[in-house]
Amino acid sequence: MTQTASSYRNTMNISRRALFLVLAVTHGSRISNAFQTWISTHHGTQQRNSMPSSLALHTPASIHTKSQQIPTSAQSPLSMMMPRQSFSRSVHDTRLFYRQGGLDENSPRGPRNRHRGKGPRNNSGQTSSAKSRREKYIWLQTATMNLLNTEIYPHGSLTKGKWHELHSMMMAWCKLIAENSAAAAGIRKKVYAKDDILSASSTTPPLLVESLLKRIIDERLAGNNEARVTTSMYNLIIEAWTSNAGARNARGDARLAAAQRAREIVEHMQYLYESLDGEEAEDVKPDGHSFLTALGAWAKASPSNPTAAKDSLAMLKWMERLGDDGRNDAARPGVISYSLVLDAIAKSSNRYSGSKAEELLRRMQLEGKVLPNTFCYNMVINAWTRSGKRSRDNGIATGNAVRLLNEMEEMYEQTGSISIRPDVVSYTNVITALANNGKNGGEGAERAEAILNRMETIADKEDGSYCRPNTITYNAVLNAWCKSGDRRAAEKAEALLRKMEKQYQSGMAFVKPDVISFNTLIHAYSKSTEPDAAQKAENILMHMEQHEQNGQKEWSPNRFSYNTVIEAWTMKADRNGIERALAVLQRLVERHRTLGDVSPDSFSYNCIIFALSRSGWPDAGQKAEELLKQMEDAHLSDKSMVKPDVFGYSSVIHAWSKSRRRDAGRHAERLIARMQELYDAGEKKLKPNTVTMNSAIAAWAKSGEGLMGARRAEMLLHLMETRYEAGDDDIKPNALTYNSVILAWSRSGTKCAYRKAEEVLWRMWQLYEAGNENVKPDIISYNTVIRAVAQSTYPGKAQKALRILRHMDKRYQEGNKETRPNEVTYTTVLNSCAFSFALGDQRTNQKALDTAIFTLEELQESRYGNPNHVTYGIFLKACNNLMTADDERRRMLVEPVFLQCCRDGQVGGLVLAQLRDAAPADLYEKLLDDAGLQSGGRISLNDVPIEWRCNVRNRKRLWRSRTVT
Repeated sequence: MTQTASSYRNTMNISRRALFLVLAVTHGSRISNAFQTWISTHHGTQQRNSMPSSLALHTPASIHTKSQQIPTSAQSPLSMMMPRQSFSRSVHDTRLFYRQGGLDENSPRGPRNRHRGKGPRNNSGQTSSAKSRREKYIWLQTATMNLLNTEIYPHGSLTKGKWHELHSMMMAWCKLIAENSAAAAGIRKKVYAKDDILSASSTTPPLLVESLLKRIIDERLAGNNEARVTTSMYNLIIEAWTSNAGARNARGDARLAAAQRAREIVEHMQYLYESLDGEEAEDVKPDGHSFLTALGAWAKASPSNPTAAKDSLAMLKWMERLGDDGRNDAARPGVISYSLVLDAIAKSSNRYSGSKAEELLRRMQLEGKVLPNTFCYNMVINAWTRSGKRSRDNGIATGNAVRLLNEMEEMYEQTGSISIRPDVVSYTNVITALANNGKNGGEGAERAEAILNRMETIADKEDGSYCRPNTITYNAVLNAWCKSGDRRAAEKAEALLRKMEKQYQSGMAFVKPDVISFNTLIHAYSKSTEPDAAQKAENILMHMEQHEQNGQKEWSPNRFSYNTVIEAWTMKADRNGIERALAVLQRLVERHRTLGDVSPDSFSYNCIIFALSRSGWPDAGQKAEELLKQMEDAHLSDKSMVKPDVFGYSSVIHAWSKSRRRDAGRHAERLIARMQELYDAGEKKLKPNTVTMNSAIAAWAKSGEGLMGARRAEMLLHLMETRYEAGDDDIKPNALTYNSVILAWSRSGTKCAYRKAEEVLWRMWQLYEAGNENVKPDIISYNTVIRAVAQSTYPGKAQKALRILRHMDKRYQEGNKETRPNEVTYTTVLNSCAFSFALGDQRTNQKALDTAIFTLEELQESRYGNPNHVTYGIFLKACNNLMTADDERRRMLVEPVFLQCCRDGQVGGLVLAQLRDAAPADLYEKLLDDAGLQSGGRISLNDVPIEWRCNVRNRKRLWRSRTVT
């Protein structure tokens, strides 16, 4: 039995390839390259390559020639459509094929896909409707193969009844394809496997419809005068391909191939109509339905194919030529034809779709053959709305959408024609355009709500059901507030939602809030900066859960609802927020365990892990890793969507890094080893990358492990360099990698720290000059090396730091903008001067003091920044450390520097503390008395004149508990 089933599957694969030959015989060489590519890619190339040249050269005009030789079963590809066996045996093998193809849950392979629909399930994990379609397909496929089997029904033997049965099969196939495509459009994940015959991207059903038409042609060629090929039959093939192009989960190449095939069939019909005479020509004349259905295929293929809009426009121009030349009056485009092309252009969603659609609209108005109606205008407005998402200047697209709506209103007021009257779609599209305009201070959202109010006014004054706002309209306004960036956005959105609920409760069913309404409000609160925004977001979630408990299942929260509340709590960036986010996550996990409807995904966990990675708490790494372990356990238990990824692992490693624990580096390396182990075991999405390794190096750099931390950081860098040189681009070191190693050495506390840090800096320059753009040193590289010099015990560190600053400035002058010094650079050089003092070595101290004076003056005169309160404080520290207490130069240096600090508004706590030590007693008293301060008492920064401290950054943090006694 197993061998028989395998034989049947092999025969089916051969029949798929053989169908290409059917097309070659039926339509000659008029088969597009894209369609040939699709057939060869998805149904094999062996049979196509072996196609006899005589078959490929058959012209469409010869199809109805009675004298044409009929291929024998050995020559015809139809002989391969079914194995040479009895009909009952075929039915048995067909059932066996589908049972062993993965549809039977008890099969060794198990069910092909876990059910994701909402309907009742059968034993195979499918909905009842899916099972019904499956049963229809099995019966229909068996009957089709039976009719195509020339051993059972030789050419010329079909009676009139069988001919009508064959026509009915074509209609049944079209209906089944349409049902399957419509069902797939409502399922986010495929119910069927990728290679399933009923998957939306499968081309076998439309090809079988073509093969049925070919059988009728064969009957005609065999002398059966009762067999006739008609326009309606060709239209059925076009409908089959159009439905195939419109399935939501069909792949882009499948949609494109289906649309091209639909167009080719129409072109072939027109070719036959012009080539034949009399009744035979009229039988195959393409009618309006033929052209419109093919245009509809391009509109359906447009969202996933950038060329579909251009192809639909080309087909429209061909139709215009056919009508203008008198070759086929049925091809003359009407308003529906133009609307379909405008729909294809709008769905292409590129930055030029708005202008292209309006260009066609203006051509319609200028030529006057077909005047645009409301639907045409709506398509153009939709095109501008969609193009705004791709355009850099979204405001232009939004303005054009508003302009077209105003144009419609003016034309309706002038003419009174309902054919151009704006409807609810017109207004809703414009509101969507305003929402897509993004953050504009709430202006777009206010205009969107004004349009909503205008719609309600029109609806109340007259019979305005045509423009009465519905749920979609309200949701668009909610979305506009959510995206506005206005601080009142969440409050405005909630007021609007409450209005929807009130109207719905009063009997207005068309404004019933749905899950999107509530989710948009939750999203608005997740973006809000209000202190209680997260709590309000969770209140909305609990409101949805309450409705669900009361039987209103249409308001049941989904994964987005829970994830957005989790995100709202993590945005608070405090311990309470993260704990509340964890509580919501556990609620979601429990819901999935008990109800099985909504499950957490990677974002649910990663959002909290990422918040922990930014917290810097000592226990953040441990908590983040616990969540990662929960994800791994959940994935192992039911293979759900909860699956750890590189982002999750990298965030856990970063959490360990920010924790600054001494064991952070060890934990980071352990996690990298775990990722590598899983990657080697087949988890290709868990391959350690540059971000992961950078986080591990940073963990060692910040761990406080001194020399060992620096060595481990350099070891990881060496590992990255080795793998990159071996061809692994995913782990290529960048400037951040080297900067972290420099930081590790600067914090190592060893005598050679500054030299090791400097060596890494020069290595970066060598690699950059050798062509590696990713390792170009930047200001962080230099500042960290200068910091390492400042913290060293090297006697000449002041001059060393200044030399590095000089090199940095030289590189900047040469055009390396990343090495532009700033006030931090100069302050770090001053810090190296302040701690260069040597007891009894006046010469060393004098050199350091001269360097400090020169550095401060250069900063004051440069364009690299201005001294801040830290700069002034460090300079006063240098004055105190590098001069003796009785040195008169103290007065000459300290007084003008302090007065300049006061004028700059940079008197902070550090300045006051160092002033007391650096200034002689009388000068200190004089400087404070000028401000009305008592030099002998306790001085708080709040007592200092506001103009002295107005420019101190983060002064709340810096002033806290800082007083001078």
